[in-house]
Order: sequence, then C-alpha cells, then structure tokens
Amino acid sequence: MNGISSTLFWLAMQTTILALLTLVLGSRPWRIGGAWAPLFGLLGVSLITAFAFLPVPGRWDLESLDWKIVRSSIPVTSIDPLAHSEPTESWKYDAMAEGWTLGEVDLAPNTLESGASNSIQIGAEPSAASRLSGMGPTIVGCLFGLGMVVGTLRLLVGLIATRRLLQSCRPIHDKQLEEAVTVLRAELGLKTPIGIFETDKLSTAATLGSRRPVVLLPTHWRGWTEAELNAVLAHELAHIAHGDFAAVLISQVSVVMHFYHPLVHWLSHRMRLEQELAADAVAARFAGGQSKYLKVLAKLALEHEDRFVGWPARAFLPTRQTFLRRLEMLRDVKLSRSERAYIGRWVAMVAIGLASIALIGMKPPMQQAIAQGAVAKLDSKGTGDPYDLRYFSDEGGIVIAMKPSALLASKALSEVAGQFQALPQVSAMLAPLGVELKDMEQCLVSLRMPDGMPVSVYIRSSKPIGKLNNALLGKPGMLAGADILAWPSGDLCLWKPDERSLVIGSKRNVERGIQGRQIQRQITDTDLWKSLKERPLIAISEGGAIRNAFRGIRSPNGTVSLLMTTLSPILDEAEALGIAASLESDWSLVAMAKSTDVKGAETIKETTQAGVVLLKNALREWERTLRSQPETPVLATEAKNAMTATLSVGIKLAEAVKVHSEGGMVNLTTNIKSSEIPVGSIANVFLQTRKASARTTSVNNLKQIALAFHNFHDSYRQFPHSVKSPNPNHKHPVSWRVLILPFIEQNALYEAYRFDEPWDGPNNIQLLSKMPRLYRYPDAAPDSTESNYAMLVGPETICPPNKTLRITDILDGTSNTLMVVEAKKSIPWTKPEDLDYSKDKPLPAMGGFSEGGFNAAFADGSVRFLGTTMEESMLRSMISASGGEVIGK
Repeated sequence: MNGISSTLFWLAMQTTILALLTLVLGSRPWRIGGAWAPLFGLLGVSLITAFAFLPVPGRWDLESLDWKIVRSSIPVTSIDPLAHSEPTESWKYDAMAEGWTLGEVDLAPNTLESGASNSIQIGAEPSAASRLSGMGPTIVGCLFGLGMVVGTLRLLVGLIATRRLLQSCRPIHDKQLEEAVTVLRAELGLKTPIGIFETDKLSTAATLGSRRPVVLLPTHWRGWTEAELNAVLAHELAHIAHGDFAAVLISQVSVVMHFYHPLVHWLSHRMRLEQELAADAVAARFAGGQSKYLKVLAKLALEHEDRFVGWPARAFLPTRQTFLRRLEMLRDVKLSRSERAYIGRWVAMVAIGLASIALIGMKPPMQQAIAQGAVAKLDSKGTGDPYDLRYFSDEGGIVIAMKPSALLASKALSEVAGQFQALPQVSAMLAPLGVELKDMEQCLVSLRMPDGMPVSVYIRSSKPIGKLNNALLGKPGMLAGADILAWPSGDLCLWKPDERSLVIGSKRNVERGIQGRQIQRQITDTDLWKSLKERPLIAISEGGAIRNAFRGIRSPNGTVSLLMTTLSPILDEAEALGIAASLESDWSLVAMAKSTDVKGAETIKETTQAGVVLLKNALREWERTLRSQPETPVLATEAKNAMTATLSVGIKLAEAVKVHSEGGMVNLTTNIKSSEIPVGSIANVFLQTRKASARTTSVNNLKQIALAFHNFHDSYRQFPHSVKSPNPNHKHPVSWRVLILPFIEQNALYEAYRFDEPWDGPNNIQLLSKMPRLYRYPDAAPDSTESNYAMLVGPETICPPNKTLRITDILDGTSNTLMVVEAKKSIPWTKPEDLDYSKDKPLPAMGGFSEGGFNAAFADGSVRFLGTTMEESMLRSMISASGGEVIGK
C-alpha cells in the first residue's frame, strides 16, 4: 500500500476505533457525558486527522510478531514478512508504490538481521501493474481533496444561508414575550444579550449564533398558549446557555474532514440529539414535568412541517426528523439534568482524550502476515462440583455460569470478598433468600436477546435457603403437585426443589423438572460447553444470539450499529462463542469460537490475532499516557495508580495470548500470576467511584425535591410542611413526601393515597412498596421503603411545628437556610416524621452515607455538601430560618 493510501486507510481505522469508544460511552443506559461525549469524540477525530499528516513520533510495538523492519540508507532492502516460518508468498519492493508487493522474487527465511540487508533487482522499465499502482496516490488524493472541497463549500454556503435567513427576519417587540425571556435568562444565568426574531421561513423555533445569539420564532407563535411559549423559549435559551451552536460548528468541520465516514456523521447526529434532549430537560422543568412537556412538544410537532431554507443551512437548523426523534426519546428516556453533570463530562473527556492520544501514537503497519505463535493446549482448571443442569434450561441463547463461593475463596479475591458482599445491590438480591454471596455454590442464568431478560435461573447454596417473601417474589400456587410462586405477569415461576436449591423458569420447564423429565438443552450439550464446564466463571452463547444483541443497538437513523460491522468477521462465522476464567494461583482466561467449517475458523483466527495486536498496543499507549498525567481532583493518585495497574495487567494478559485453531474450533488462551494483580487497590477505587456516583445521584435527588418544593409554593403560596396539608379536608397528618408527589410526576401514586386515613391505614400501608426512587439514597437497598431525605422540624427551622412558611418569611435568606438533608434514619416514606431540632439540644443525626459530610438542599433550590469539619454554630445558623445570624464565607 502506498504512502498516502496507507495514511488515509489507517486514519479511517483510527476514526472508527475512537467513534466506537464514543458509541459505548453514549449508549443507553449510561449515556455518559450527554452531548459532551460525541463532541469530544468529534474533537478527537479532528485531532487525529491533524496529526495523521504530520511527522509525529509514534510507533507500533509489534513484539508479538516474529519479524523486524529495519530501515537503512540502502534504498531497496529485502525483508522476510514471515520470519521463523516458511514463506507462502514471494514478495518484492515496488519503488513506485513505495511498499512491498507480491512478485516473482523468493525470500529466504531468517535473512534479515540487525544492520544487514540484501538487494532485490528491479527492472529499468516498470510493469503495467506498477504504473497503475503509481497512479493510486494521485487518484486517492484527488478524490479525498475533492470531497473536502465539496464539504467546505457546503459548510460556507450553509453559514451564508443562515446569515441571509437572519437578514430576512423581523425583530419582535412584545412586552409579554420580553418579560418571559427576562425571567428565563435569570433562571438560566444568561448574561449575554439575546435577540428575538420571527420568520415565515421556519415552522418551528431555532437558535443561531454564539457570540450574539438570536432566537427565531415562526410567525404563528402568537397562537401558542403561555405554557407552550415558555416551554419553547426555555428550550431555545438552554441551547444558548449550553453553547450548542459553537459545538455544531465544530461537528460540521469534523464532518467535512471525514465526509466519507458514516460513524462521523453518526457522531454529529448523536451530538445534535443529545443537545436537544439536554435542552428538553431544562424546558421540562418550566413546563411542569416531562409528561406535560411531552404533550406540548407533541402538539407543536403536529404543526411542524419542513420548509425549504436551502440544503446547506439545514445543518444548523432543526428538522422534522429530529423533532420526531425527540418525541420518541422523550417517551422512553427519563430526562435528567445529570446528563450534563460535571463527573460525566470529565469521564468522557478523559476517556476519549486518552484514546485519541493513544491512537495518534500509532503508525500504520506495513502489509504483513501475523506469525503463528506457539499453540497452547487448554488446561482444565476446575473448581469443586460440576454444574448441576437438571433443572436448568438454556433456551435463551446466552448462558452465564459461575461458582461465587469458589471465586471468593480464591487467594486473589478473598481480601475483597467482604466488600462485594457489602454492596447494596448484592445484599438486596440475596436478602430474600437468607444467604450470603459466599454461600452460593452455583448460579446459572440463561438470557434472551436482544432484551437481555433472564428466562431460566438455577441457584444452589451451601446453606438452607430461607422462607421466601411471597409479596416480593410472586403469588403462591401449585404446579404438578408442587408449591411454587408465580409472577402475576408473564410465564415465569419460582420453585424450590430442595432446601438448598432454587429454580426460576417458564412453567413448562419447571413442570418438567418437578416431574423428573428431561429439560431440552442446546448450548450446554455442545462441545464448547464440555470444554469449558470445569471453570468457575463461564459465558457461552449461540452465534445468532450475539448477532441479535448487536442488532438491537441502533443508530439514530435506524441503521444497524457499526459495532456489529466491525465484529462481523467473527460474529458472521461463529455458530457458538464462549469465554471462561479461573482465578487461582494463576488467573487464566480461555475464549473459544466454533465455526461451521475450517475456512470460517481461519477467518475468526485472523481477526482475533489482529484484534489482540491492536488491543495490546493501544493498552501500552494508554499506560504511557496515563503515567505522564499529573494528579488532579478528577485523577487522584490512588485512582491513577489503580488505573495504571489495571492497564499493566491488561498488557501482560495481551502479551501472553496464544491463538490456535483446530478444525472448526478457534482457541484463545492467556494467563497471569494472581500475585501480579493488585485486586485490593482496584476494588477500593471501584468502591470509591461507586460512592462518588451515588453522591452525585443524591445531589440530583435533592435538586428535584427542592424544585418540587418551589413548584408547590407557586401553587399553594407556602412550602410543604412535615405534617400539615394545605387542604383543610385532610384530617390526618400528611408527610411532605406525599404532598409533593404531583410535582415529581407521581400523580397516580398521589391519587392512590387515601387522605381520610392515617399513613399506616389499610390502604396507605400498601403504598410503601411503591416509594419513588427519588426518596431513596442510591446506595440503599433497592426494595427499601424508608426515605433517606428529611426536613428539620422546630420553631427556628423552615418547618415550625404550628405554622407553614412562605418564601418571604425566610428572613435569613433562602441561600442560607437548610430545607432538606440526607438522613440515615428509619422513616417510612409516607410517615409524617422528620428530624426534630431545637437550639438548646444536640444536633439531630444528619447524613450517614458519605464520609466527611452530607448533601443538603437549601431554600433557594441549591444543593451543597456540608463537611463534618464545619463548626456547629455555623450549621445551626443554616438550620435557622429567621434567626438573623451572619453566616461567614
């Protein structure tokens, strides 16, 4: 491959890798960084493109290959592309193509050593093939240059068209509209002057400009209701607050540079969609919630029809397709302002930045054949009893099997076993069974793709499983003479074959198990399963199930995810895939793929070998880059060391990889000594990261609660009280958590509450299990019915016992007065109970979830972290609503 062709080819590969990383970060359910992830991805693509044509030092360290490339002053050298093995092709150096091509000259193996070279004779007259090859760079360069010229012209014409659109617009002078914009600007903290114009060339609102932004409204805006107008204005001003126009301009520059690459176009479309969703999250706040905002948007969508404003300008203006996609996403996605959270933005920037730097350091490899390494035989490192398959069905297509007790008992994981057991998700899952994670001998799960739902589960414990909670796990019933618990919806049921076993599956398969009949299986009867079944951790799948899983990942335009295309050489040829691990003195990993024929196996083998080389060198570049990074609040020393150690482990595993094929089976094996893996350090950083994530989620919970308090105040001209309801017909005390339900989009739950009976009455007590997630700290048990947020109640607080307060009654200032705090106290969420406070008594217990302090929502709607080092007098001043204390900075 010639120089420019090689550069462009490798540039496309680098772009693909970076875009796929961005795809993973931006996929549901994570959607890390919101619109920032695709924006950073596009910036990374631009950076890679800029350095691709510069003489930047970088290398591919292909130590796993048994060949060397030696450059010398001799213009033509011989090279053995398959050192230490018999060459199957003859090669020659093409001076015009500047690369190695197949020719008539045979190269002897092992002829190239350091400092030595041989000559290859080239005739004076190049062949027709050589002349055609020499035209390649010119053709490729012309096509690439032509595409960039067309793209640049399109971008410039689009900017000119938007400018002409602005010149044809008319400024709006409407007092009500100006007042609405002023209020929204204050709410969003916008200080930049904003122009409001109307145009008959658009059927929906749009925002243009960055330094001097303007909002364009269609001429029929005067027919909108006040709620519709406020929602539209909030949406467009949110675009300005987020700086979205500048981001769109950056994305269009990236599209110009990579006009040929569908993933770059996808990133641009994804960024636009995430920008719209982030603006929708802001607009929903002012529209009274997501459901109300969705109705407003749906009405506007019916009025929306694309009007021709010039194709180039459409890159900067909303389209009907985007409008409809927003409606679809708003129906399925829970909007949250956390999408633009600080942590998510930094995670996306660090991950994509490191990947970009790593890819920049990689140079395009010469045409090569990967040498076959030594073939490793699969070991049979088993642990304990074989898996019990009597009651298990693998009809879902993907099987995950593990032996938790054996894994946690291994020397490598024994030191962190307690931390795993302490995870709320683990304890909540095992609490109904009455066992701990270390007691679980076996766990088999069969998943159905592409939805990932379990269709069969088998659990065996070393201790008797406790009595199951019927309310949580299903309704008691009978099946084939045996007691079961059946879920009200679906075909799944639960059955205990004995005191130490538990089966979840379809009634058909459970009935077979009860009757002692054979359950039909496919995956666990294959040679692949038989080769891996001794391992304590296994994942095995039919090839079709994996393909269906990837087909479930759709890009915004509805096409199959390009991740599927990248993995297609393996996914298309494999009829079954499996991976297994053993965590003993050596951590060993085995991956296997079964193909229908030898040719397919060879394709899988070649793709796997190339992937290992790519992964190994990427990990090395990431490690070098990470080591050179200074410690920051985002990249603390402990986290940096753990990340570096993890990358080092990955490199060692990649270096030890051996790939072997025999018949239609391809095996990949690798191992590392457990003593080389700092499990404790990595686990500790993982737990700290989880705690930080929980703290951030708690901040968002408090912000939504505070917003609900203010919306309640707007409706009733008072803040919600700990026990008092503004409705005189409510004879019993009512908790503020019940009162604000309509303002957190829980109208159905509010309607289900009976105000003519106490909180623990026969009807209301049944609502405990329906507690909104907003009232639960993220680290609490998922089925907890106790609220982790409370008000401070007392004569000096925002919630005095005998009266309710208005915002004007808070004389100390809303930004200085506590409203709701985190509290690790057993308070059923509907119970009208909070934290009692008195200035002459000790402070009530606040927080308890985070080391060093707790989060608190203030009366102005802000949320702050109050450290334990704060002086008690300062905290008491914040609790007081009208004490007149001076709070220092």
